[in-house]
Order: sequence, then structure tokens, then C-alpha cells
Amino acid sequence: MITRLTHAAIAFAVTAVLYQAYVLAVAPFIEPAWRVAQATAPPAVDEMMTPAEALHRYRDLLTAYFPPDHWCFAKPPLALENGQALIIFSEYDETPDGKLEVPQCAVIFFPTAHAKSDGPPRDAIIMESELGASLQMEAQKGDFGFGPIQHGVLNGKVNIRSDMREPGPADDLLINTDNLVINEDGIYTRSPVNMRLGPHNGFGRELEIRFSKAEGGGGGGLGGIYGKLEELIVKHDVTMTAQLGQQSLFDKPAASPPGQPGSPAPPIHIQSAGPFRLNFNAKVASFNDQVRARQTYPDGKLDQLFANELKLNFTTTTKWNSEGDGVVPTNGSPGFDPASIEALGSPVILSAQSHDAAAEGKRLFINLGLRLISLEGGDEVRLSHQGSEIHAPTVQYKLPEKDSGRQIGEITARGGAGWIRAIPDPAQPYRVLDVHWEDALNTQRSNDGQLILILDGRPRVNLTGTGTLWADRLEIFLRELAAGPNAANGASGPLASSVVPELIKASNNVAIESSQLTCKVNSLKVRIDHDNANPAPSAPATGQVVATPISTGGPSAPPPTTLPASNPIALFNPSGAGNGKSYDIQGVTLELDVAMQGKITALRGVDVDGNVLFKETSPVAPGEQPMRIDAEHLKVTAADTPNAQIEISGGGGQNGIPQQIAELTANGAKLRVPAIAVQRGSSQAQVNTPGEVQLLVDRDMQGNQLARPEPVLITWQESMLLNGSELTFLGDVRVQHSSGWLTTRRLVVRTVQPIDFGGGNNGQRPQLEQIECWEGVLAEFDQRDVTGITSRQRMQLQAMQVNQLTGEIRGNGPGTIDSIHLAKGASGLMGGSGAGAPAAPRLMNEEVKLRHLHIDFVRGVGGNMLASKTVKVIGNVEAVYGPVDSWDQRLSMSPGGDPGADTVWITCDELGVTESPIARITPDAARQVELNALGNVVLEGQDKQGKLYNATGGKAMYDQSKGQFILEGDQNRPATVETQAYAGAPKSPQSAQRISFNQNTGIVEAQGLHHASSINPAPK
Repeated sequence: MITRLTHAAIAFAVTAVLYQAYVLAVAPFIEPAWRVAQATAPPAVDEMMTPAEALHRYRDLLTAYFPPDHWCFAKPPLALENGQALIIFSEYDETPDGKLEVPQCAVIFFPTAHAKSDGPPRDAIIMESELGASLQMEAQKGDFGFGPIQHGVLNGKVNIRSDMREPGPADDLLINTDNLVINEDGIYTRSPVNMRLGPHNGFGRELEIRFSKAEGGGGGGLGGIYGKLEELIVKHDVTMTAQLGQQSLFDKPAASPPGQPGSPAPPIHIQSAGPFRLNFNAKVASFNDQVRARQTYPDGKLDQLFANELKLNFTTTTKWNSEGDGVVPTNGSPGFDPASIEALGSPVILSAQSHDAAAEGKRLFINLGLRLISLEGGDEVRLSHQGSEIHAPTVQYKLPEKDSGRQIGEITARGGAGWIRAIPDPAQPYRVLDVHWEDALNTQRSNDGQLILILDGRPRVNLTGTGTLWADRLEIFLRELAAGPNAANGASGPLASSVVPELIKASNNVAIESSQLTCKVNSLKVRIDHDNANPAPSAPATGQVVATPISTGGPSAPPPTTLPASNPIALFNPSGAGNGKSYDIQGVTLELDVAMQGKITALRGVDVDGNVLFKETSPVAPGEQPMRIDAEHLKVTAADTPNAQIEISGGGGQNGIPQQIAELTANGAKLRVPAIAVQRGSSQAQVNTPGEVQLLVDRDMQGNQLARPEPVLITWQESMLLNGSELTFLGDVRVQHSSGWLTTRRLVVRTVQPIDFGGGNNGQRPQLEQIECWEGVLAEFDQRDVTGITSRQRMQLQAMQVNQLTGEIRGNGPGTIDSIHLAKGASGLMGGSGAGAPAAPRLMNEEVKLRHLHIDFVRGVGGNMLASKTVKVIGNVEAVYGPVDSWDQRLSMSPGGDPGADTVWITCDELGVTESPIARITPDAARQVELNALGNVVLEGQDKQGKLYNATGGKAMYDQSKGQFILEGDQNRPATVETQAYAGAPKSPQSAQRISFNQNTGIVEAQGLHHASSINPAPK
């Protein structure tokens, strides 16, 4: 809208030309002795020619300018020529006092020099007085001639006309008035003055032309007319109508369809209640008092300007404004080419309903030569266009230079605080963009000519529904596009069709706040690629931006969400309202790479440096810990692809500065390493330094379901490799959980779903499926209830695999299993109940005591910790089981020694340990176990009274919950039990194919008794 205000200057210039032509036309009457500087060999004095001489000499000129029935052809006229003007008249009467009465006269004035050989010039101006003239002439010495006019009247109607320079009627001149009075001070008439120049019309009443006295002129005569005219005034009822073709006061009309001519724009009407003045010395023309310029369109829309005073400043004709027509300024006279326009008011109001545009201020100034437009005055000025507006103390706009190829000029809003309110997308009028600043808004050109929009003084950018951006300084580097058909008619506005942003810089105390993004950095840089982006296949055609989340993605990522793109904030909304995620970024510097893909924008890269804090929260799982990155450097590349690369690193590590740790938390997983690179789509990552990772798990180390998720910490000293759902750790790996710990050389953790440190899996925590330990493993873990620890297990193997979902466990020996647990203890696996006979075995007491189980084996381990709750060890098994006094006390099998009281030693080929089913279904039961020994079974023990026993067989079974012990023989030998009352006492052997006894009831059963065997039941 601003760039089209120069059209008002065109209309104003038409008014000046009309009055200029009038003044030039009457100049020969005012001073016929004046010589044109360009005239070739003018006569020394004015020469009056006889009628015959005049008709013969000027026939070609008269034929070109007058019709055949004109009075000059009816009777040969008299002629007076001075080189620039030719005066013809039918006759005259001269009185002795010098008064000249001319009944019919005409003047032909030549504004530019011409040679007779060139023929009659088109731009000649012809003036005729209907009733002739009465002129008081200054007496001339000699017998012939007359001097300058002292006083005169042009009687009746006065007509001034010219074909001007161009063929056709487009620029023809016609002026009508009545009774012009001429004297030494000037020219005036109280009659109306009507003017027409081509399609343009003007009107006024009471014309006055003032001029100064000629310096050195004698007798009060006048000097040369140029440079001596002082002022031209039309005092009342000034109006003009300018028909500007396709032009309008504010903008070009919409383009016509191809092949169809455009409709002409409505005329522009200018009027004022006060005088119109043209000051020749100051070279200023002005309308005064209630000035109004208006243009009404066929649909009723009205464009208009209101001011108290409207000024037009002229310049002498120069090369830049002569348009190559050969015009040369004469004697320093004004060429009446407009140099600037100034409108003053309280306020000046511009209103353009045709373009929904307006402007308001105390002073509007347009410098046509510099192509500069200024609006200023008062506390602030206002410009608006299609719902958008700018407010500032002063607004200035400089149009691009002609033929520069630039599509937009330079704008400045200065003088203090200001603001812009705009609607970037007319299809979404509820999204309002607000831009505020405290110091200034301006544009400047870089060394290579690129246009830069700069906002100073804590600028604030806000878009409804998107967020707010603050900074101490904001710079937007713009790339100008070649003007297309839409840009030509201005239908889309300058920024939509003429320029695109390539780089956005925000510096010092940068902050972004929105429902999706909170950001605090010291420097922000956004690079926008408009050339090398691949068009999106399903891009919406609404000028929108696709915001690609930088922390989600891969095959399961939700489709992108579109956002308005005509503002900086839209670029900083990483996910939009589609997935509801929000982000918090803090650091020293933030750089974003954005690619235009058709009419949408995709975020390609993110680079954050210096005390980086990045957080992502999701309403999908509000109770979950948000994704968080604490680092020195964060870099995301190819963010608009499923295989985005995320690089995170801590500071230091150079020049003797210790390496700092970067921390990444996502979906219950926390990773602490010096540096890591994550391949988001394929869930791949590699760390070749020591580090640690913490995972939230739903099961303990034995696979039991936890009441609530608990963290497990894994540390390593060499490397970590993530490949989908598999994590491999090397080098002194340690796993720490509230229930225990584990160390190994190589640890492999498998999860149900791929681990996504980029924030995927829709907010779900990684669920452990299997843990594998290789190259040696040592583990210790506890079980608890509401009273505290109920058991403590320790395992050492060469390799171990535990499936957290099924409970299956496998391992390679040699190894050990060590367990201390609370149990209802037994006096021994075998013991006597009375004298003279083997006591009924008692396996359980009523009290709950600590019992210790230690197993050594050679070959391997297997079982299930969840379903059957059984662990089986194989190969040269040695086990000890008995009571202890503390959690730290341990029992052992000493060569050549004897078991302690209530303790049993077991050796066998295989040993299975199973939790008793009764203990599982009895809530208050202490932990009970079942033991199953197979192959070359040897049991050694001692009861509480110190009696010793030794049992052998092919198979032994023990159910702690029942107090039941069963010993069986095999096909080669029976089950055998030897007892001693004390060490060194006689042994009492007993053997049977199967021996069963119950500690609680004292019932002993034997099947298949062998020789020298006796079984005594317990007393009733």
C-alpha cells in the first residue's frame, strides 16, 4: 500500500501542469520583448509584420493550429514574433496614450525551441480571447513598436489549448476562463477557471498570478517572465479530477484475465476549501484547508486522503525525470516535475477501502527522487492493511531503485516503541501475529546486497495459539524472488510474493514460550532452505508448516501436524497440537535448519551448545518422568527423516580439561556418558567410553512383579552398543537394583520393544525381556516383604541367562549358589526321637529362623524362577544346608570334618531347589523349600542333640513345608542310613529300598527292608 502512494503525486502533478500551461500561455502578453535562450538568431527588437507578410510566412503554422474557417484565413492577420511566441491579430487601434485595442487575437506559444524546418511542433500552446483585448502599452521610442504591458484586460471568454507532445487526445490541454486582468503586479480573474488535460479536469474560482518586479527594469516594467513569477493562487472552490488509467491512489487493481483488456481505474478527485498556491520561488504548490483526495470504485468502495494542507515540491527538469524527451531547463526555471509530496494534518488520514488499507499521522512525506515515503508526528503513526497494522512514532519506506531487480525496498520504524499486528493467513483470521519493539525496526542491505529486517529493543513476536519469542535483537535475512504474475498485481502482499526468509537470528536473552515449546538461549539462528528440499507428497496447499518432532519418529511415529508458516514462531513449534508433546530447551546457542517442501516447512536439524537442557513431556503418560537431556552439546541431523541422527556430548576432554558427562533421560531410561550418537529410526547407538544407564523396570532381578516400577543401574568401563531391542555392555559391567547387584564382563539386555533414546515408543517404558551375562558373572539379590528382608541369594557362574517374562534361567559352571532365608527350621534332615532306636526325623520347628543353603556345581544351572520356582544345578554338586545366626554368617563343607548341629551336607550329581507350593499360597508362611537330589546322593548331618547321621542312595527328596524326607535307592544299591550317638560311637546302619519319615508326626515308613535293618516308629 505504501509503495503506491506515489500515484497521488501523479494526480497532483497534473494540477500543476494545468496552471503551468496557463502561465506560459499568457506570458507573451505580459512581456512580448522576452527572448528564449535557445532561439536561433532572434531579431534585436520585436518586429511587427504586415498582414501579407504574416500570412505568407506563418501559413504552415496557422494551418496546423487553426481550422480553415478561422478568422486568420478570412483576412490576412497582423503578426508579432519574439522567438518563443507568435501573436496574430486582425487589427488594432492605438490611442495616443499607448492603449492598444485588439478586437481579435490569438497567441501561439512554443515551450521548447524549434527550427522552421522541423515543421509545426505538437507541444505549441494556443490561446484565444473571444472579445479581444484592451492593453495599456508602455511608450516605445522611435516611429514603430511598443513596449511591455502596463495594464490590460483579456475580454470575454479566454480559451487555452494544445495537442501537447503525444499523438491522440490523451494529453490534450484545454483551459477556459473569463476576463483576465493584467497589470504590473500580475494577472487575476474573479471568474471560474475550468481546465482539462487529456482525461483530467480541474476547476477553481478567483485566479491570481503574482510576479516580482524586474531587477534593473526601468519605468516599472517587468523583466523576463521565468524566474520572475512569484506565485499562482486559486483562492476558492479548488477541485480536480484525474483519470490515471490503470493507476490508483494506493495500488494497482487486480490483473485482468489473459487476453482481456483491463478496466480503467476510477478517476481521482482532489478538492480543498481554501486556496491552491503555486510558489515559483520556493517551487512549492499546495492545497489548503479541508483537503480531500478520493477515488470511488464501481462496487462502492472509496479510497481517500484527508489533510489540512497538501504540498507538492517541484524540481527543475533533469535527466532522471525528463524521460528522454529532450527537455532542457531554461534559465533555471522550474520544470514542474514533482520532487516530493507533503501532507500535514491533525492527523493526515489515508483510507483505502479497495485494499482494506489505512494510514494515519501528522505528516506524510514522499520524496519522489529518492523514492522515499515517511509518516510521522505525534506519539505514534498508524498503517494498516487487510487486518494488519503497524504503530510507531515514525515509519519510513524507501522503494527499490528502478531496474535494480529488487522486489522490496527498505523500511524503518524508529523514534521509540512500536508494534505490528498482522494476520499471516487470511484463511485463519483468528491467528494474529503481534510484533513489539522498544527501539526501532529497520531494514538494511548486507555487503552482497541481501535485505535484512532488524528489530532492536527487546522485540517480542507472538502468534495466537503458537507462542511468543523474545530477544534483545532480531534479524531476518530475506531472499528476494523474481516478480511473478501474482506479485505484479500485489494480490498477495509484498512478503508473500516478493521475499522469503533465509536466515533468522535472535541474540541476547532469547526466550520462546508456547504450549509446545519453552526455550531460553543467548543466541538463536534459523537457516531456511528453499532450494534443495524434496516436495512433500501430501503437502497442504495453504501455506503451512509441518513441524517434525525432533525426539520422536521411526515407523511408529504419528503423522506430522501442520501449523501456520508466515511467522518465526511457527518454525519453533516442534510437534504442534497433534501429539500434545511439549518441549523445553535451554542453552547458550540454538541453531535450527529448516527446509521448505512445497508449501510446508520441515525441521531438518537442531544444534544446541553450552549448558544444554532439553526436556520433552507428553500428556499420554503424565506420571512418567519427562524426556530430558543435560549436556554441553546436542545435535540432531536429518530430523525430518525416520533415521534422524542425535548426537549428545558433555564438555571438556580437550586441553587438559576433564571430560564431562552428558545425561539423557527418556521413558524411564537414563543414560550418562561423555558422548553418544543415536540413530533414531533404527534405534542404534554406540558409546566407546565408560558410562552408565538407568532403566525403570517392573520386575526384580528374579523376574517377580514389583508393586511399582523401580530403577536398575548399569555401569560399564569400555563400551555400550544399542541395536534395536538389544543393549550390549563391555568391561567391568555392574548392575545395581534395590533388590541386589550383578557384575560381569559382558552384559546383554534384551527388551520387548526397541529402545528409543530419542523419545519414541509413545511414552512407554522399555520392558526387560532377558538378561544375559557372559565371561563370568557374580550376582547377589534380596527378597523382602513388609517386615524386611526374607532371603538373600548370591550366584557366581561363567555365564547366565534370565528371561524376565517367563522366569526361565540358564547358566554355565563351574559356579556357586548361596542363599540365606527365613524358614521354619528343622532339627536336622535326620535325627532320633527316642532312645534305643532311630528317632523319627523332624524337619521343621515352629519358630522362624535363618537358614543357609550353599551349592557348588561344575557343569551348569537351569530352571524357572516364576512358573515352577525351581533351580537345578548339575555336575559334582556339593551343598550345605543349616541354620545361621546372622545374614553374614556362612556354612561350609570342611574336608574330614562333621556338619554342625541341625546342618546337612549334600553331594550328588544333580540338585534341584524348589519353593514349596504351600508357601506360595499361604500369605504369612515363611519361605519353605523342596530339595531334590539325584545320582550318587550322600547326606551327612547332625541333629540338635549332636547325633550324627550319614545317608546314601540314588535319590533324595526333602519338603521343608511338610517336614517330609524321602530317601530312595537305585537299581544297584538300596537307600542306607547310618547313625551315631556321638562322634566315635558305634554306627547303626539301616537300609531299605525307600525310607520315608515325617518330622512333624514322627511316622517312619520303610519299603523293601534289607538285612540288619530295623525301623522303630516314634513313640505315640
